Amino acid sequence: LDIYINLAAYQPEAFRPLLAVVLNGYGILLTKKGDLINAEKKYYEALQIRRQLASLNPKVYLPSVGTTALNLSLLYIQNIPNQDKSLSYLKEAIVALLPFYETLPRAQDDLNTCFEVLDSWGIDPQGFLQNLADE
Repeated sequence: LDIYINLAAYQPEAFRPLLAVVLNGYGILLTKKGDLINAEKKYYEALQIRRQLASLNPKVYLPSVGTTALNLSLLYIQNIPNQDKSLSYLKEAIVALLPFYETLPRAQDDLNTCFEVLDSWGIDPQGFLQNLADE
């Protein structure tokens, strides 16, 4: 991880996207190991980088924002129960992923997982989507 941090500091344009991938993956690993506090931090770091990248090139990086936001939402339903945080990140994930639903299989898979999270919280996915559209 330190190598990627140093590379991203040296050449951000080339290595910040890769650093975000590594941080997200490290968050997954830490979640599986039960180190939830550090997993949360790594996911959040990855999300911050991906948000910045998406602001510059949404067609390339917005799906990755959705994936990492979904990972945080899952963390807050499966490991650190917090419905408000879970739904907040889930909303960000859905908004980021919806434009890519028809063209990117990963977005389809992630959106299906988003709908499963809503079901797990006892929230109607169609109603949730309608509320998003009304905002």
